[in-house]
Amino acid sequence: MKKLMVIMLAAAMVMSLASTAFALNEEDYDNQDIFDIKEETKTLYPGVDYFFDCDWQGGDITDDFFEFYDVSVSVSEADEDNVSSSQAKKIAEIAQFTKDVSQDKYYFHFRAKKSFDYPDDDATILITVLAKDKSRDRDREDSRSWYQFELDIGYADKNDPKTVTGESYEVDNDTPIVEFDEDLDYCKLTFEDGSFYRVYLNKVREFNLGQSTDENKAIADGNPGAKLKFVSFYGRPRFPEKSVLKVYAPGCEYLYEIDDNNRLTLVATGNNDGYLGYSTSELENYVASDIPLNTASAGNAPTTTPGYSNIVRPPVTSSTTYPVTSPIISNPNTGVE
Repeated sequence: MKKLMVIMLAAAMVMSLASTAFALNEEDYDNQDIFDIKEETKTLYPGVDYFFDCDWQGGDITDDFFEFYDVSVSVSEADEDNVSSSQAKKIAEIAQFTKDVSQDKYYFHFRAKKSFDYPDDDATILITVLAKDKSRDRDREDSRSWYQFELDIGYADKNDPKTVTGESYEVDNDTPIVEFDEDLDYCKLTFEDGSFYRVYLNKVREFNLGQSTDENKAIADGNPGAKLKFVSFYGRPRFPEKSVLKVYAPGCEYLYEIDDNNRLTLVATGNNDGYLGYSTSELENYVASDIPLNTASAGNAPTTTPGYSNIVRPPVTSSTTYPVTSPIISNPNTGVE
């Protein structure tokens, strides 16, 4: 397992996405270049939370930065060769500055929607962050600084999926896109946490099988006395026929399905040799517990943004970090329709 850089994010500075692209005219304004965002240059996975390092005046971005500057974020795709501007806005589920209070610094937080119908090639979107100097006339040519960067969104192995030819397969979270051989009618999938699922195949042959066991903090905080095991399938693969998902959770007696608002639905009880079984044709988000959970408390607790517990782990770089637990932050009004 690749080493993760742990960030416990306890608060967020929400920068809403504008509904239209910035009207930046570089001929009229000088870019003062007072801040920098160290963005990722590789393909970003949909549904994954990325936190990019930022700096200004040679140091970290702190509250002082926002005291001096009005900051805005916009998403677009000017040339529209890959996706349109309206599609780019829909792809960007989160694009904002987020504060790590333990380090007293801000990161730029980005997440692309999992549900978007990504093209065969990566979707390339343009992000513009504009900072206007509060102490100066907004029309002055030297009152603005901006940073623009492109992000490629998609599945790195979408066009070259792992081909499964046997009746058993151990799912690798680093290469979650798989294609089952056309002659294969059945396959037992075993996940990294020990859970498994028997797939009965039909015409559908390609799936995203990625899995996460990261904690959903809202549910954990709403049930402090429970022993919990979280299992999330971030691609939410849907199969031709129902089968039994066996969640490996020794000591747990109750299995709940988690919806995007952290509401819980009890789907299975009892434990057989460490497993709880649930018949389903779509793998979603679940939590197993040793005691009945307070579903009302979990549903009304401060929620993580949808997908926060569904974290896939592409290769870690120095500019990208992945929270191990799901922080409680507000879901920003992104302006995305």
